[in-house]
Amino acid sequence: MEELRWLWNTLLAQRKIAWEERQEAVSYYDQQNALPTMKTTLRPPLVQVHSLVVQDVIRRLQKAMDAFFRRLQAGENPGYPRFRGKGRYDSLTYPQWDNGVKLSASGKRLILSKIGVAGQADLQSRRSMDA
Repeated sequence: MEELRWLWNTLLAQRKIAWEERQEAVSYYDQQNALPTMKTTLRPPLVQVHSLVVQDVIRRLQKAMDAFFRRLQAGENPGYPRFRGKGRYDSLTYPQWDNGVKLSASGKRLILSKIGVAGQADLQSRRSMDA
């Protein structure tokens, strides 16, 4: 989780600095294309995290930025997306079933690629886990 927190904070800082210093917007696709280089040069432990999980961090950040600008345009007083402190990034998403995540033979546990087995107490799903 700390690798994902680091990624969130780094990507958010890139967007913030680009705007404050150059009035440039950093897009989802810019950050998506920079991921392979980031994984190999800036943060090699990111290679150990499943690629779909890493890509989802960028999607979440994009959704947070979209919501910020939507509220800004609506005349509300929106809060800028926040940097995450140590231990404050506590969830991950596998966007595709059977690509990095499987149900165990007993059907009571998830097997997460590059992480291991998650017990029932650790799980929170928004969808049915039927195959």
